[in-house]
Amino acid sequence: MEYIVPAVVGLVGVIAGALITNAFQHKKIDSGSRLDDAEINEKIRLACVGLIEPLQDQINELKKELKEWKNWAGAMYKQLKGLGHEPVPFVSTKKDL
Repeated sequence: MEYIVPAVVGLVGVIAGALITNAFQHKKIDSGSRLDDAEINEKIRLACVGLIEPLQDQINELKKELKEWKNWAGAMYKQLKGLGHEPVPFVSTKKDL
């Protein structure tokens, strides 16, 4: 009988310690999970930026080329008018998005 009280106190201490350890481990795992989510979001953001930048460069190059084509078309228009011809009017196929 004299061993029951210390055994119960020891058991309560072990259970309390296990619960406290479990709570700390849960917080640690939860914060680690949030960190993993943040790292995944950052990787996705970097991948998107990595895809967008080359496309933006390509768009800028196409804008430069379009400007050159417009300048060339303007020069051709003036040349045809200078020769006494009426150029075919330009009809835009641009669609409203």
